[in-house]
Amino acid sequence: MLPAVIAGEGWHSGVVGIVAGRLRERWRKPVVVIGLTPINGIGKGSGRSQAGYQPVAAPSSRPSMTGSCWPGAGTPWRRA
Repeated sequence: MLPAVIAGEGWHSGVVGIVAGRLRERWRKPVVVIGLTPINGIGKGSGRSQAGYQPVAAPSSRPSMTGSCWPGAGTPWRRA
């Protein structure tokens, strides 16, 4: 199951987790929502997962990932 990854400029970092959780419930799949700052392209992402799905197969790929446990976590991102 591939996760949905959604990003947008100007989305407040305080709501990306709430939106990710609601989209996960609606779509019944893992979701990452990223709010990017329009000025520098740096943003905060929040992920929500389904039971039995571990979205971070290689933790070294995102060493800055935070969160006490899955199914939710947050991490900073930079626009490519």
